Amino acid sequence: MTLTTDRWIRRLFWIVPLSLYLATLSPTIGYVDAALVLNNAHSLAISAWVNNHNLFSLLGWLWLRVFPLGSVFLRLNLLSALFGAGTVYVIFLCCCEYTRCPEASLVAALALMFSHSLWWHSTMLEVYTLNSLLMALILYVLLRYTDSGLVGWFWAALLFWGLGISNHMLMGLFAPAVFLFIILDRRSRRLRNLAVGGACLLLGMALFIFACVRSGLRYGSAGAVLELLNGGEFRTLMFSPASGCFWPLNYLFLLVFQYPSLCLIFLAWGLTALFIRPRRFELFLLTALAAQVLWSANFHIWDVYAYALPVYALAALPLARGLASKQIGRRLLILTALTLLAPVLLYTNAARIGPIRGWVARYPMVERVKDAFDPAGYFLNPDKHDFRRVERYTGELFSRLPENAWYYDDTYDYPIVYYYQRVLGKRTDLHCPIVFPFWITEEKKLRLAAQINSRLAAGDPVYVAPYIMSLIQPLVEIRESESVDLCGRKIYRLR
Repeated sequence: MTLTTDRWIRRLFWIVPLSLYLATLSPTIGYVDAALVLNNAHSLAISAWVNNHNLFSLLGWLWLRVFPLGSVFLRLNLLSALFGAGTVYVIFLCCCEYTRCPEASLVAALALMFSHSLWWHSTMLEVYTLNSLLMALILYVLLRYTDSGLVGWFWAALLFWGLGISNHMLMGLFAPAVFLFIILDRRSRRLRNLAVGGACLLLGMALFIFACVRSGLRYGSAGAVLELLNGGEFRTLMFSPASGCFWPLNYLFLLVFQYPSLCLIFLAWGLTALFIRPRRFELFLLTALAAQVLWSANFHIWDVYAYALPVYALAALPLARGLASKQIGRRLLILTALTLLAPVLLYTNAARIGPIRGWVARYPMVERVKDAFDPAGYFLNPDKHDFRRVERYTGELFSRLPENAWYYDDTYDYPIVYYYQRVLGKRTDLHCPIVFPFWITEEKKLRLAAQINSRLAAGDPVYVAPYIMSLIQPLVEIRESESVDLCGRKIYRLR
């Protein structure tokens, strides 16, 4: 690669991931947390609750006011795509800085661009691409600091780390790596540099600190804030024990699913090379990787591929290291780049592959949603350019349900309440209580059944989805029920 070509690729490479993510961007709302993230950004919800990702909410709120084109969801989804493309571009610059080999860096960045988790979260609204961008920026400025010795780069790393914590508690896992880097680097340990660096960290964490203080004033105790920060009930779900060897094998399966190409070989090669006379930056990288792996490998919930996204993004650097090895010729590098077509073919067809569908069916709570949508197709395929299932379903639901109806669902309740009603103002007469089914207890079932019984006694029209029906059927005084077909899904009108 000539010097001129290298310069132009460094300047313009960001166009490549942005083009891919825009071409496969979802035009409509999705399931699970997409509507919740949108609502938090639209209403600027700031809280210490672990699922309130305050930095994304603030940036999303500002973005909605400066970018006027398209629906509210599409505009915020575009923001996720921008953060995803930014991640790939900054990682490319990191790999160039780290390996001094633009060809290997380009292949490693393309592999990250096509990796399932980053691609998926760049096309369906979530907060994780902002996490990965801030993480990439931390790596880049630390590399610049290591090369130049200018302490301003170190201060920038602490600022980006603080911003990351303001977005997601997951970024706190960089603490061991940061502390190790400071211990090993005499310049950063100087009192003045530590003081300025600490101020930069606190500046980045300002939104996080504000959220904690605000929640403390609201709930009246530090204990309540700690309970919000560590997840409360959600914590018991995240770390519930998994059966047998499925979960360790699942973690390995997801790693292969991120880089289903020859890149896996060079990733292993590059990881091995990191242990040979590691420098400060490499010790930082290894420590950061270890912390993220230990956390995400023990996170027993279906969207572990989201929580493991930092692992897949950090892996791009050892991948570049393996590809930049002197033993790798240009032909093998080109062949490796060609195998990056495999993810495109795999992701778009994975839902049709029997063993993969069977594997997905073993995830916690997947069985519950099968009557509502195809989880294998939704979660495995990041190409969402034609995704309109939620829009079609809610459109038909709104047209069929009578005024002031009560509708109990566990799949479409987030989109209905958080997006269509609160953001778009559609069918605000419809009552759709949020029923979070992951840790529903017998006591909560009784309360749900009592509410439904009171609505039936009042003569209100009541509709329930199949899973809710299975929960409350023995507890509700139903004279009869009538099934209603909505987009191929049967829901029940209770009488």
